[in-house]
This record gives sequence, structure tokens and C-alpha cells, in this order.
Amino acid sequence: MNILHINSTQSYGGAEMIMRTLMEKSRDRGHHTSCLVGRAHGAVDTTTSLFEHDRRRAGWTRFCYRLANMLWKWIGFHKHGRGVCRFIRSVLGEPLRTFRIQIGQEDFDFPDSVGAVERLEPKPDLLHFHGLHSSYFDLGALQQLSAQWPVVITMHDAWLVTGHCAYPGGCARYEIGCGNCPDIERFPKLKRDGTRFNFERKKKIYENSRIHVVTPSQWLMDIVQASDMSRSFSKLEVIHNGVDTKRFCPGERRVQRRELGMQDYDVVILYNARNATTAVYKDFATARESVEQYAQVHQDQRVLLQVLGEERDEEILENLTVRFELLEGGSNRLGAYYQAVDIFVHTSKCENFPTVILEAMASGCPVVSSDTGGMREQIRALEMESVAQKPGVTYFKQDQATGCLVSQEHIRETFEAINILMGDHHLRERVGENARQWVEECLSSDKMVDTYCQLYETLNADSR
Repeated sequence: MNILHINSTQSYGGAEMIMRTLMEKSRDRGHHTSCLVGRAHGAVDTTTSLFEHDRRRAGWTRFCYRLANMLWKWIGFHKHGRGVCRFIRSVLGEPLRTFRIQIGQEDFDFPDSVGAVERLEPKPDLLHFHGLHSSYFDLGALQQLSAQWPVVITMHDAWLVTGHCAYPGGCARYEIGCGNCPDIERFPKLKRDGTRFNFERKKKIYENSRIHVVTPSQWLMDIVQASDMSRSFSKLEVIHNGVDTKRFCPGERRVQRRELGMQDYDVVILYNARNATTAVYKDFATARESVEQYAQVHQDQRVLLQVLGEERDEEILENLTVRFELLEGGSNRLGAYYQAVDIFVHTSKCENFPTVILEAMASGCPVVSSDTGGMREQIRALEMESVAQKPGVTYFKQDQATGCLVSQEHIRETFEAINILMGDHHLRERVGENARQWVEECLSSDKMVDTYCQLYETLNADSR
């Protein structure tokens, strides 16, 4: 089969990593794969194509784009220059599109959404969409595309079934069609509350399309099924994300610490997130304060908090050092970091089925994670006397546990989990071994790809 993956970009975060894994391992199974993206991030190989939306826009719009770009070179540095260029590009060049955005409608004005697929050679047999927001695709094109090809959409967040947000948090208005949105600033943010219109427009698009929706977690599937849109999809299915257990595997901790310059520390804790300290949903503050609390209690230990995903100056606070590094996508150093550290901490407020947790567990690294999204499907939570048990979570003794689940934004619980794991070397080693075994059995990329390939073949056969 010829499978085309469609996404906002080809290499950036966890969703892109899942897409690349599917592409590479599907080829190993005899399929031809390629991707079509809205914008390139880093190097682009021969399997990647780009949408050409700007070239397909009306002549007047293209003229205004060129004029704005030309003026930018002359007045872009001026304090009013940027505003002038934006005005020419948007208000003059695309007045109707600009008006729609101003009244809170989601932007679907991307004219190459169908043509880019139709121009590809060889023609695809199946389309697999990943993120559909991030300003690169006309959602209405699903009606035409799904009439020509089988369509799979993997939801890496909840945007597909809400009036605008990727993560609803505690809001359940998607169950009744949105409207009166309590937070239009949530990503992707709106200018005004157009969530009721957006919801109804999406629902109508899905009703006139044939779409097979996959979620990586049962948590996200529960959101889909609770939404008023759920009946508009042809089929719903849960396929857990998986991780490459050859790339991410246990290693010699002492050797890796020496290679990474960590040999002088007694305790090394890892935090890994894109835009680590500034991403609102990732909640780096809870992780940092928990580690600071641990360092204050254990003054006799030299503690390192290694932060990946952002470049900043190193910070030294008594016996605690905080280091930062911005790793390039696909860097081999990432696997070495997981092998070198004692614990991986992930304190996100909103998540689906984060790849970083799978990477850590595959590397034999115990995880301390907030209990949100699909994390309780990834982690077999250690029963801890000092941390209150959470409703709906199944707890395990140390011979089966793969990590610790703590309450969101709860510094004390996060500290307690770190303290328990660091206070018992044998417990920490056993939890890491359990994590590796759990991933190999249930959450490997091979298992994920095999399941997707079966789905592709079924949909392709049904479309004939």
C-alpha cells in the first residue's frame, strides 16, 4: 500500500515522532510511505512534500503578500512597521478571512488542502491525518478527500471534537456543543467566543465525511464518545502509542553519566519537554520545586536536575544544580540521558499519551508523573503510604509497579514520590525493570505499527 501521512510539520514533538515511527516501520513491512506537511521543521527528506497554500490564493491576495514582504525589508525594524505589513497582508489582502478570525471562527482558509494530495505521484491508497489544527489545513476538505480515499485520523489531542481547544481541562462543554467558552485563550486560542459556530461546523463536516478516528488512549476516547460529535464518525478505535525499544533501552548508568558530565552528582533527575520552562501545560514549576525540596531535605547529596527542551544558563542553588539543553530532534543523546538518570519526572497538567514517558520506561527509568490524561494507562502506579490513593487508579506492589502517579500541581506528593524512590535503591531498580518489561509487552512501537497496518489493510480492502 501507499500510505500518505498528513500533519502540520514532519519533525517537532511527540505526535511527529509517532508519525515518523509509523512511516519507517511500515516501510519495513512492505508499504510505501510519505508525508505531506504544512511547514518544514529542520531538514526535509525526499519522502516529505509541502502544501502550497500561498501559491494557490487569489491574485490580489498574492500581490498583498508580496507587497508586505517587500515593505518588511524596509520598515520591518520600525516600531510601526510590523503593524503596517500585517495590515496589508491581512486586512487588505484577505478581508473576509481576517473578519472571520476576528469574530472567533477557526481558520480553515487553506486552498491547497485537496490539490496537494491530488498532485502527488504515485497516488496514495490511504490518508492518515495527525494534528489538524496549527493553521495548515482546511477541515472542510475532509468531505472531498474521504470520498476518494480511506481516511484515518489519529487524535493526539481533543481539538477534533471541541469548539476550539486542544485540551478542555475541567471544562465539559464539548458534551453539549460548546458555546459560552470559559477560556478562549486555551490553545489554539480565539479572538472571540465562536466555539458554538466552530463546533457545529466541525460536526457538519464529519457527518458528510467517512472518517476512522483513532485515539492513543482510552482517556481521549472517553472524551470523543462524550462529545456530541461522536456519532458523526464512521468508526472509533483506541491504539496506544508505542516506543522503539531498540533505540530506548537500559544502559550502563555509570558510563553514561561520565559521558554526559554527570559523574559528580549523587542524584540525577530528568525533565524533558518542548519549551520546558515556558510551556504552560507542562508545569515545570511543580517539578522544579519538588526537586528543590528534595535537595533541601538531603543536604548531604549533590543533586542535578537535567532539563531537556530549552537552552538556558546553568543555575546552582547550594547542593542543587539545574542544567538546560535543547536537543535536536532524533538526537542519540536523548537515549543516553534516560540511561544516565535515576528518575524521570513529568508534571504536566494536560496530556494525552506522552511519548517521553514511554521513552523513559523503555530505558528502565522509573517515572514520577502527574495523574492526568492517559498517564494512568501508561504507568502501573506504585502504592505509596505517604501519598493518597486516587479514585479510578489501580495500584501495584513494587514487584509490578512501573512508576508513581501524583496529583496535578502537587509539590508535596511529587517530592514524596521522589524521596521514596531515591531512598530505596532496590525499589528503584525493580520499578525500572518492571517499566522496561511493561513497555516490551504492551507499548512497543512494533505492536503499535502492526495494529495500524492491520487497520490500513482492512480499510483499503473495504474501499474497493
